[in-house]
Amino acid sequence: MDESLKFRNLAKYIALAFGIFLIGAETLRNWGEWPRWQSYAFDYGFAVLLIVLSVSIHRTKYLALSFMVIIWSLTIFLFTWSLIGHLKNIDKPTYGLIDQVPLTIGIGVLDLVAVLGVIFTVMAIYKTLIQAKLNGP
Repeated sequence: MDESLKFRNLAKYIALAFGIFLIGAETLRNWGEWPRWQSYAFDYGFAVLLIVLSVSIHRTKYLALSFMVIIWSLTIFLFTWSLIGHLKNIDKPTYGLIDQVPLTIGIGVLDLVAVLGVIFTVMAIYKTLIQAKLNGP
């Protein structure tokens, strides 16, 4: 297996797993608190986009990978912003089914996974461009 395909597969499966997990986790987190749509609308949107892009990554290599870098970057921003807010309020209760401390730890872990996602996606773009250059026009 060439390296470009290996990194595209890594980017694909991380995005797919992250997106599916995030939809489930957001649903659990916000159960019974649906009127707070501002706190989870972007999470659902980014999760769906990561899933769609991961499914189309082999057909539209550069387009899907480029958009995936953008979505991962926005996800990192969103999770870092959320993490900072939860760290500031670590001793206060939060809404939903998950307590503040495990929620904050989970957000931190997901933020790190998003960083890995963007790294693997950028590597996939780089390796795909190198492979295309080696193969010629």
